[in-house]
Amino acid sequence: MDGTTQITVRRCAREISDALETIDDFDSLTASTGASLVKLMERPDLLCNAFPVRTHRIPIWLLYCDAELTLLIGREEAHVTVPIHDHGTWEMLGIYRGKIDHSRYERLDSGEEAGSHAELREVERRTMERGETVLLPKPPHDIHSFTALADDTLVLAVIPGWYPGYRRYFDLETNSYFMEPRTPV
Repeated sequence: MDGTTQITVRRCAREISDALETIDDFDSLTASTGASLVKLMERPDLLCNAFPVRTHRIPIWLLYCDAELTLLIGREEAHVTVPIHDHGTWEMLGIYRGKIDHSRYERLDSGEEAGSHAELREVERRTMERGETVLLPKPPHDIHSFTALADDTLVLAVIPGWYPGYRRYFDLETNSYFMEPRTPV
């Protein structure tokens, strides 16, 4: 080690869990937990502390999991866009390695219309690099898309518990979405 103390995965998870118990608004949550997540992403050995899990789309490693919090690392393929989608829950993303072009969206419709109608508007687009984080708030504000811009891009995700068993994928041109079942992660 270089003489500095590295944060452990457990300590980072505990700090995020403690913040979730006391903080109601997501801006404060990001400010409170962002430093822990950034410190965790400074560790060069995170994948050595994780377990590979099978998923629907990409290689994923499980860093931490309890009934209320999960930390995962996923390897994104360069120049492949992950379509506009939601998670049905809040999610914090951090760039562990590489960089992504990330966009957040908001729903303009109420979501109460029958069928699969959804009107979206892009509200933020930015390039995220190693050590940067973004918080996707609770639904319906958890809609985003991204493209890895570098080979071997690794994205760290923090979620409450597990992802729901489905995900909506949105089409801006037709103002619609379709549901897709997911694996547990």
